[in-house]
Amino acid sequence: MPKALILVIDDEDLMREYVQEALLRAGHEVRAAASGREGLELLASTAFDVVVTDLKMAPVDGLEVLRTVRAECPGTPCIIMTAYATVETAVTALR
Repeated sequence: MPKALILVIDDEDLMREYVQEALLRAGHEVRAAASGREGLELLASTAFDVVVTDLKMAPVDGLEVLRTVRAECPGTPCIIMTAYATVETAVTALR
């Protein structure tokens, strides 16, 4: 499997570090951001192959990250993680 450049965005240190470490062990190159805002700044300066983001963050949440990825990097897959899933949030993300 080819190595991908992956952006991980999560405001919870342990989860961000866990996901980052798992992806590194799988052989990928990983950049991490501790907030949605920091993630958007990295997206503006780097072309990522995949974005993995937490949903619940403030003030820039995962849905805003998703909107930005879709608008500015339309071919980049975006994976949203959350411990607080709702049907409404899932439908919003899919749209």
